[in-house]
Amino acid sequence: MENKNKTKRGEKAPGRRHEGFSGSFTVEATLLMAILLPMLLGLMFAGFYLHDRVRMRGAAGESAALFVCMGTDPARGEKAAAAAKSLSGSGAMWMRNVKAGCEAGELEITVSMTGTFPFPVFTRDFLTSGTRQCREEVKRKAYEPASLIRKVRGVEAFADRITDPGEP
Repeated sequence: MENKNKTKRGEKAPGRRHEGFSGSFTVEATLLMAILLPMLLGLMFAGFYLHDRVRMRGAAGESAALFVCMGTDPARGEKAAAAAKSLSGSGAMWMRNVKAGCEAGELEITVSMTGTFPFPVFTRDFLTSGTRQCREEVKRKAYEPASLIRKVRGVEAFADRITDPGEP
């Protein structure tokens, strides 16, 4: 009996394919992943950083808008400061030590939020020295709508006089 699985030197064994990738592909992929993976993760954390900055700015803007919408309420500065402090930690993915500050004048408010963003070890060396400080500030000025309404009504009355030629 003759063994059918025996092959001559240089021939491929039946049932085994050596087509496709060689061992050098594995080495090249390993070297490439050592570069690509930290870059991709760095981009991901940069997106987290931008997300947290936008959330901080939105919270500061909401607090300032609350101040403006409260009209002539004497306690509106304290209420806006309390709103800024309650919104300071909401929605942040990685931001740490978020603090809110509020300076309210008679008709103007400045709401500021500060925090630190820790970058992971593998991206620290490429992007920053470990943590990044973030500060967002929103200024709003409250105004009395009565003067604006009078101006609009005055313009409407003036336009009515111009368009109606029958009146002197």
